[in-house]
Amino acid sequence: MGAVKSRSKKREGAASVAARRAVDVGGVAAMGKGGKGRGSNLSVTAVSDTFLPVRVALVCLILFVGVAAAFLYSRGRVSFLSLEKVDKTIHVYGYEIVHEFPHDPTAFTQGLFYDGNETFYESTGLYGKSSVRKVDVTTGKVLQNRWMHNSVFGEGLTLWDSRLLQVSWRTTKGIIYDKSTLTPVGSFDHPMRDGWGLTTDGEHIIGSDGTANLYFMDPSTFKEVRIITVQDEGQSVTRLNELEYIGNEIWSNVFMTECIARISPKDGKVIGWLLMHGLRRSLLDAGFKRIDVLNGIAWDNMTARLFVTGKLWPKVFEIRMIDQTSDPDTNMEKVRKSCIR
Repeated sequence: MGAVKSRSKKREGAASVAARRAVDVGGVAAMGKGGKGRGSNLSVTAVSDTFLPVRVALVCLILFVGVAAAFLYSRGRVSFLSLEKVDKTIHVYGYEIVHEFPHDPTAFTQGLFYDGNETFYESTGLYGKSSVRKVDVTTGKVLQNRWMHNSVFGEGLTLWDSRLLQVSWRTTKGIIYDKSTLTPVGSFDHPMRDGWGLTTDGEHIIGSDGTANLYFMDPSTFKEVRIITVQDEGQSVTRLNELEYIGNEIWSNVFMTECIARISPKDGKVIGWLLMHGLRRSLLDAGFKRIDVLNGIAWDNMTARLFVTGKLWPKVFEIRMIDQTSDPDTNMEKVRKSCIR
């Protein structure tokens, strides 16, 4: 943008010189006209007519340069504003249920993502019950399963190339699996103080550790590239848990709440809240008394389907968001009190 602006100034400088020259030309014509009293009215008209095309051309040139400079400058600004200009309103969404799918009620869901062909990959937690599995979306049937060591509490899961990456609770180590067989093929150390959630933006592995921080890691080395702190109007949003990258946003369950935060990956600002209140209650009312908290977000990028579930939930829900930002009942103070702990 700076280079465009500089060129614009140079062009404006040239235009100013041209304008001054145009004034000088006008002055010469005037001198010819009043001058020392030489010549007749006919000769004055002839002189003026001689310079008229030049003056018109210069005026057109000045206008063209000015418009072109403004256009170039605005083009530089447009690309900048498209990234920087964000609606100051934090959007609030409710939901409606589109479909309900069966889900293993013994699965303590910690990581979830959609992999096409109506399949999920899921990681589950709890000591002695942690696993990595491939699941049929429609039936809930576990197609493949790999149990973890009894000493490991499984957490977030994501895919990089043909490898599944999984972190574990209260450790700084992760496990690498072959996607097709679920066979462990390696491990990695990560910079987070703890392993909670994982996702990827296609360039980095992004992880959460239960704080307000999100860690961007190099997929080759798992070294920290940068950290963002998630905030809603200056208030840190802690307990970031299971993650999903949707569009150009990071979505995160907030542990022990019924809220999903929509986060800018650039600066960590919360740009929206998805309120899932009532979903867990509906399961409790249906007699599923052993269920735990909301946790698990999956996105089908091909058909724009959004799935959510929870720990020990017997169902996965496909939902559709409903924008409630402008509803008279939406109170941001109450939303923040509910979602930020």
